[in-house]
Amino acid sequence: MARSASVMVIHDGAAPALVACFMADRIPDVIAWVPPATSGLRSSTGSDDEILRVVERQQEVVCWGRTVVGIDPTGAAGAAPALRRASSLLQAASQALALGCTTVVWPVVCSGDAGAIDEAGELASGVTRLVWLAQPRHGGGGKVLGPDFRIETPFADLTMPQIADLAEDLRVPLELCPDPLTQTGRGIRAAAGAARAVASRGA
Repeated sequence: MARSASVMVIHDGAAPALVACFMADRIPDVIAWVPPATSGLRSSTGSDDEILRVVERQQEVVCWGRTVVGIDPTGAAGAAPALRRASSLLQAASQALALGCTTVVWPVVCSGDAGAIDEAGELASGVTRLVWLAQPRHGGGGKVLGPDFRIETPFADLTMPQIADLAEDLRVPLELCPDPLTQTGRGIRAAAGAARAVASRGA
């Protein structure tokens, strides 16, 4: 994952988001952006208030820079999922730029679903390009150059057991975050260990 002095992580309280915070050069420079319920960017379940409490508890322990709460866009609830995600990514990008961040990390995990991996990459690159076009810089020959801004999806082609491996390597306190299946962080580690054990027996 490419890094900048300040990075915004789309943070829903789940394990991938917390791992992404630990991958930054300096955790105090991380800004957590909490996606709204209609964003289509959450992997964890719960109400807006429940998710925010989880994220704020993590911030108390991990001590990243600040937490920003996303706003439900008007009419988003009835929009197609991909459109909701694109709209929310654009909102995150706008807030990131306003706060001086040139990198937004969307820690989506597609668990080997090729179609989902492609969609995540296309959404991230498409919104990144839109931001470039909205803030053009002109180079030689009238060429429009985008600013040093990008939305990254570093975990799109990973699985949850691989996220658990990363968390172990980085010493991420997964017990602070319920996973998408409402297991505790320790449950993620246990599931990953069991999967590795089964794989080794089949080898």
